[in-house]
Amino acid sequence: MFAGSALFGPMGVIAVTLILGGALIVARFSNTAFEDWLAGSIFSQEGGFSNTERARADAMPWASSRSRHLEDPEEALYRLVGLLTGVSIQVEDNPDFDPTMIENGSTSEQMLKMRANTRITVRSNVSGMFSELDSGNSIVGCLLVRNEISYQPTNHGLGHRVRRRDQPDRSTPILQQVTCDARVLYVNTPASTPHSHSLQNADHYYWEVRAQFRLKDYQKNKTWVFPALAPKAAPINMEQETKPDFRRTNRPLWADQETHGVTGATG
Repeated sequence: MFAGSALFGPMGVIAVTLILGGALIVARFSNTAFEDWLAGSIFSQEGGFSNTERARADAMPWASSRSRHLEDPEEALYRLVGLLTGVSIQVEDNPDFDPTMIENGSTSEQMLKMRANTRITVRSNVSGMFSELDSGNSIVGCLLVRNEISYQPTNHGLGHRVRRRDQPDRSTPILQQVTCDARVLYVNTPASTPHSHSLQNADHYYWEVRAQFRLKDYQKNKTWVFPALAPKAAPINMEQETKPDFRRTNRPLWADQETHGVTGATG
């Protein structure tokens, strides 16, 4: 059943093995995305829909809470692998930053790393799978944003307005590194202008980050994209989701610093 698809390699074997302990997992993580997956997946004990449930879903598809796409073995395993290999983003102060380091023309990784005050780490277990399969690539982008905060008195007290100013010309990383499970970007974040008195304007800088991992199945001419869709989400055309949108967060098939941020993130 798994032959011919890159997704059904070693990761597929691990994923299906984990299903054998599905009852224990659901007992520990009830009302989760994994429970949604197990309820409608072809790999569940019922094999997905029962005949009665399938007939009801066919007659009234709008009233069914079950996910028919999870009856497809490839789609079901893709959603499970997505649950097991999530994407995380961390924006933090760079621990290797040296404020005394000056621009001396050196291009060594260590010198470049020391000149960046911010580190962005995009991590996912699928990166390791991609390196083994040699058929994947990642899209990781960052955009520096300046929020201009202006204060003015109103009839109800002191009000403020925030105006967003994207800084694409200042968003190029100083250094990018690739590890077995992460992409690391070293960037410089300008100092924010503090608000020291009631009518002084302020500037606040932060980073928008978008990430996506793509795995190509050449035999079937199909692309699998991570972060994967939620178990109940209807399939969409993954070939069209190749351009990051730095104005929107929580988009399907894209990780961002808000919905996929980890503890310790700043900005």
